[in-house]
Amino acid sequence: MASFPFSHGMVLAAALFAIGLAGVMARRNLIFVLMSIEIMLNAAGLAEAQWDAHLFMPAPCGVTR
Repeated sequence: MASFPFSHGMVLAAALFAIGLAGVMARRNLIFVLMSIEIMLNAAGLAEAQWDAHLFMPAPCGVTR
């Protein structure tokens, strides 16, 4: 199974966060602001999952760290 590169996940999280931030700053409708905040929270969750997978990834067989 091919792994998802750490940098790609972090770039995606940063892009989602930027889109959400732009939505919060540009919109005045409460529904759109709440949807933008949800996008920002999803980006934070993605970044957290990427860090967790990057820091606690088990070593391949036969490799010691």
